[in-house]
Amino acid sequence: MEMYMFVRAQIDVVGDAHISGVLKVGTNSLYIGTIGSGGTTADNYIYTTDAPLRINGFEDATIQTGGVQNTLLNPDGGNVGIGTDDPNMTLSVVSDNKFLTRFGYTGTDNISGVRIGRNDQSYADIVCTSAGFGIGACVSSATLPMSTQDNVHIDFFIERGSGGFVGIGTTSPQRKLDVAGGIRACRIEVEANSWCDYVFYSDYNLMSLYEVEQYIKENKHLPEIPSEKEVLENGIDLGEMNALLLKKIEELTLYMIEQEKRIKVLENK
Repeated sequence: MEMYMFVRAQIDVVGDAHISGVLKVGTNSLYIGTIGSGGTTADNYIYTTDAPLRINGFEDATIQTGGVQNTLLNPDGGNVGIGTDDPNMTLSVVSDNKFLTRFGYTGTDNISGVRIGRNDQSYADIVCTSAGFGIGACVSSATLPMSTQDNVHIDFFIERGSGGFVGIGTTSPQRKLDVAGGIRACRIEVEANSWCDYVFYSDYNLMSLYEVEQYIKENKHLPEIPSEKEVLENGIDLGEMNALLLKKIEELTLYMIEQEKRIKVLENK
């Protein structure tokens, strides 16, 4: 064992040192050594018995095993804290950086992410793919519920800019919300910019029934109502279509009132 000429501690070693057994350091019971019992394979440990174990470095601190062996943190239980000395979960990360963690993938697959699960049969993936970001249930029969505590609402939003669409059942949405499939609801509220009460104004120009007849013969649909081709190509706007249908009902009501007046005149003759 080679000793420094000017000793900076009670024992200062340059070169290799071998200790057969366990090395105890300090008064707080820090142990470094090899532990094994009952004929089992011995494990290498750095552990404490009555104080937290902190790993600090004036520069970078590295925990590394040789080759591709596993690194285990608290395999027998307990919490691990990063940036906190009071972890309240299995892994607690506390930082003033808004991006708490970063997971980087350097392989060649077009998908990478984080897997969260109860066991090998039930889990979900938070992934980044070549097509974007996704969350998926990774069992063929599983569902992916999204819920919050205390019945708080769930927001879908785009953080940067005003663009961006949400798709359900489609990977190429063209609207703020595109749903490829059915929607079931107890109530749907559609905002409208105008309504059709103007049909009953005295200055409303109501087409004559003859004009309506000629328009139908020529176009095969009612005035102002989109044609079958237009609907199949572009769909319909629920708010706009409901307003147009109401307008036609109101116009029909006016025709019926006028028809009633004519019948009364004929009956009185």
